[in-house]
Amino acid sequence: MSDYRPLLFQKTYLPAIYFYAISLTIITPHFANAAAFADHEQGATGSGTALAGVAAASDDISLSYWNPALLTNTNKTALYINGSYVSPDFNVSNINATDASTLYTSSNSGSDPGRSALLPSLYFATPISSKAILGISLNVPFAVSSQYDDDWAGRYYSTKNEVKDVALAFTGAYRFNDSLDLGASLQLHQSRITLETAINNFDGSSSYGQGKIDLEDDLAYGYAFGLRAKLGPRMQLGLGYRSQVTFNHTGSATFSDLSLTAQAAPYNISNTNASADNTLPDILTISVSQTINPSITLALTAMKTGWHSIQSLDINFDNEQNNSVLPLNYHDSWLYAIGLNYRYSSSLVLRGGYAIDHAPTTENNTSPIAPESDRQWFTLGGSFSFTPTNHLIFAYTQMNADKVKVDQDGQGDNLGKGEFSGDYQITVNSLSLAFSHQF
Repeated sequence: MSDYRPLLFQKTYLPAIYFYAISLTIITPHFANAAAFADHEQGATGSGTALAGVAAASDDISLSYWNPALLTNTNKTALYINGSYVSPDFNVSNINATDASTLYTSSNSGSDPGRSALLPSLYFATPISSKAILGISLNVPFAVSSQYDDDWAGRYYSTKNEVKDVALAFTGAYRFNDSLDLGASLQLHQSRITLETAINNFDGSSSYGQGKIDLEDDLAYGYAFGLRAKLGPRMQLGLGYRSQVTFNHTGSATFSDLSLTAQAAPYNISNTNASADNTLPDILTISVSQTINPSITLALTAMKTGWHSIQSLDINFDNEQNNSVLPLNYHDSWLYAIGLNYRYSSSLVLRGGYAIDHAPTTENNTSPIAPESDRQWFTLGGSFSFTPTNHLIFAYTQMNADKVKVDQDGQGDNLGKGEFSGDYQITVNSLSLAFSHQF
């Protein structure tokens, strides 16, 4: 113990331990339905084709999330209401953990940490002229919820994470001519983060404390723009861009069951105000929609998420705890999708799709709070028209992530958390149901 403590004193390690987990929760939640933590369940229409064609297709106004120009998919006042139920399933095996002071070892993986969630979205559009349309939408661009057992082996990395970003967008689109549609939107974002984790007391016992942080950003801004061009009588090309969004989170950090050692110098752990700034990535979506015959349409999408905007996160404390700069080393990632629309009858359209979604991390950078890996999507969906103006849209998605091994040695930014290793196999199932009405 005498050889170990001086190094910890120099690092003032406990704030870094605690808020490194927070930073990853903010920007790399691992129970979302897309790589990292972007929520791609923004409408049953796009989900039915695994996002293939979402920046170019002519189906409905929900596709304006990916390309604001697609608000021109209606020439009447239109309403689209969507709900997506996302259910993750974790298979965690070969767990081994040792705390930083080697007072305990554990292989307790606990219960499934994934938490199911209902993610809503809403779109409304109305024409103001024969060529111009205005709209408003409400979405959850980023969301995650997970909870490990309090006594699981990796409790010093994380016990609970909840993140939600809600965006209200004001959109305008213009039909420039029969071959070109343009659109843009302004977004207002509000986000909240809650995280809980165990705190090592380092008092020579096996006891541990609890830490909790609540952070909130009052208002952040983003924008989007896009275009759709007809390349011929049967082909459409669409391009949509959603900007980065910079958040300035503020809130409080509270602790309980801490030892006197943890509360005293040089740790100085106590209830305090905290803040964290981060920039969420931009998204570029390129899609092609090709009509094969009156019944079949082929769709393709390539989507780039600019995770390079998140290389590190600065954590600021209002008390004597040292601030931390936490490296993340993310790289941009791509999603590639192919899908089909099949018009079975005048009232029924069937959809299907497949996507490869690449993670923004490598196995060497992953952690038990974010065991990221490449994943594959398999989707089925469709639309049923009750009347010419009323439609029910549905989609089912199964996402299978590659098996990933998490292996942390408790050094560097993880100093004080202890060693941890385990194998993760993640599957996410989601069901989306939407109702569309034209007035």
